[in-house]
Amino acid sequence: MPISRRIGLVLLVVTAVVWAGWKLWANTRTWCPVDVPLSLTEGSRTVTSEFTVNLSGPYDIEVEATGNHQVPLSEVVCSLGLGPLWPEKQCSTKSVLRASWVLTSHERQVAEGLSDSETGGATAEGWSSATRTIGRFNARRGQTFRLRVETLADASSLSATNPRLRVSMNGTRYESVLVFDGLFKVACVATAILAVLLLLVSLSAPPRIGPPALQ
Repeated sequence: MPISRRIGLVLLVVTAVVWAGWKLWANTRTWCPVDVPLSLTEGSRTVTSEFTVNLSGPYDIEVEATGNHQVPLSEVVCSLGLGPLWPEKQCSTKSVLRASWVLTSHERQVAEGLSDSETGGATAEGWSSATRTIGRFNARRGQTFRLRVETLADASSLSATNPRLRVSMNGTRYESVLVFDGLFKVACVATAILAVLLLLVSLSAPPRIGPPALQ
């Protein structure tokens, strides 16, 4: 077997195994262990089922809402308390979101807070969605929690925006994984192309003719 064919086959096998291993690891990471509907009527409580984290680090407690023809995104971001949507200079509606949260682990309270103490968030105009951070906590891999969120003010004006309560890994680490995934994908594709070229070269090469057999 020509050396180029051997190298091509090895590169293909190694690339397939490494890529499969990476995707298996990445797909089993739970970046967002909680994503449930959230009631925003005053005095309402949303209690999650128990959830277990499989990544150690900081987590954000978030309220996500999606703009639509009833409530445009510019109004959503203002109602969540994120400020005006660029390039607007000021909000046309005031912030209506105010909530408290309590985090427990095996019936023991481990953290609590108010949305008033957090101002972070993000806007994804491509998906017409906005996310307001209402709390943060640190967790170790394997810990199990339950989250209770109580709405302290009437935010029912956001009911038409499909409000959801989310717990997600802090964005910095997740974004780093996404960047690595993109670069790794490019490297694997380039390696696979090289392997295929080597195989094609080996197949198109004329067969080696050995010395004539002795009579």
